[in-house]
Amino acid sequence: IVQPPHAPVAVSGGPYRATVGVPVTLDGSQSFDIDSVAGDYITLFQWDLDGDWDFDPNSGKMDVQGDRAAAAVIQWTFTNPGIYNIGLRVWDNGVMNNGVKLSHTAFTTVTVTANEAPLAVLPQNYTVPEGSTLILDGRASYDPNGTPIGAYLWDFQNNGLFTDATGPTVTYKWPDNGSYNVKLKVVDDR
Repeated sequence: IVQPPHAPVAVSGGPYRATVGVPVTLDGSQSFDIDSVAGDYITLFQWDLDGDWDFDPNSGKMDVQGDRAAAAVIQWTFTNPGIYNIGLRVWDNGVMNNGVKLSHTAFTTVTVTANEAPLAVLPQNYTVPEGSTLILDGRASYDPNGTPIGAYLWDFQNNGLFTDATGPTVTYKWPDNGSYNVKLKVVDDR
């Protein structure tokens, strides 16, 4: 058994998956200090989000340069696709080490993909008797990035306005028999 003081242990979470332009939550809250029972505890969390090893150990503020942040859990938005090596450094308060603060760093990756447009999915053809109400179901629509669909917009008049109805399932009744084009536009949350 090793005698105190011990450095705190950084737990950076991950690996993470993110989408360009959509905030991702980075969670270092599982980090710990084994000496906490003796009054030693983590006082500073620092994230390096561009892999330059610049954690700025004297700052507890968000860095205006945009590559560092200080908190156990942060939201971060990546602007380009790629695989990012990120790090979390945690510092203790130095109680067990005569005021000398100890730190530990852990690394993980964030895989960032491009933000793709959601895809509207409808069955190819419906056939209903004249004057009958048709239930249209767009719930098979999806976003390739996994972002929830935020809006379902319907165009029953084939005029390109998408103002005839909203929602994943809708009903509509055409006044006359014939062949009609129905369009669905889906919008993701981001």
